[in-house]
Amino acid sequence: GTLNTSYKEKDEENSYTETVEVVKLDDWTKSKNIQKIDFIKIDVEGNEMKTLIGGKNTIQQFKPTLMIEMEQRHHEQPIWNEISEVESWGFDANYLNRKTFTLEKLTEEILLKNTSDEKNKTDYINNIIFIPKN
Repeated sequence: GTLNTSYKEKDEENSYTETVEVVKLDDWTKSKNIQKIDFIKIDVEGNEMKTLIGGKNTIQQFKPTLMIEMEQRHHEQPIWNEISEVESWGFDANYLNRKTFTLEKLTEEILLKNTSDEKNKTDYINNIIFIPKN
């Protein structure tokens, strides 16, 4: 299934529910006495902000590079709102240009232009790379 989203993948009608323990990143880093985090990858099918809020203190303390898969199809509101929120925490939003293999600044215009055709794997943007500002 796709967690708590109403979006269903093709042929996903026959899904099941499984209960799992969820621990906030902030609580986990405290319990494990984590001293350094350089990189965090998040892929939670539409639950990005819930996940980020659960790790906000950790993220603001360690300022890791964040790679977050965000796709409009999993959201009712524009994902640019969430991207802007993370930027307000002291990060720049970027994406990997698959034609030049360079990291480029993400703008709302670029995002809107490159998120409508998920079958176009060269131009489709779904991984947002947040680099901490100096």
